[in-house]
Amino acid sequence: MKSTIQISTLFLFILLSCGTQDNKNNADSSVSIDELRNIRYQEVMAIHDEVMPKLQDIISLQENFKIRIDSLTEIDSTLAVLEELNNLNNDLAGADKSMMDWMHQFNSKINSNDVSDEVAMTYLEEQKVKILEVKERMNNSINSATEYFESHQ
Repeated sequence: MKSTIQISTLFLFILLSCGTQDNKNNADSSVSIDELRNIRYQEVMAIHDEVMPKLQDIISLQENFKIRIDSLTEIDSTLAVLEELNNLNNDLAGADKSMMDWMHQFNSKINSNDVSDEVAMTYLEEQKVKILEVKERMNNSINSATEYFESHQ
């Protein structure tokens, strides 16, 4: 009896999965390739727009690190804490640079009709991965720097 219920449940699950996939395929086919391109482009730009304001946080944190590094260097340039401060500051600078590099290399004209659908979709998927990496790097560096300042008040 127990195995019959398991088999029935498995069979039902497979049927529902197939139906869901068919519905998904039908939904995708009703969206034009131009709409898909635009959606992908908007996804990439939404991530960029979410992360871009955080550059101001990075600049502010870097200014705070510079003040702290300068004041500690005047006391003793061999302090171990200076290495930690410089590492955190370098992480912020690297995150800032990764965003600037991404923006400079991003082809905003990729969504134009001059570019084939296949090339555009591939490019936009690659750019989505890249901007997500930038986002993660920026968030990690900001979080580490903020945690440092909160624990060393």
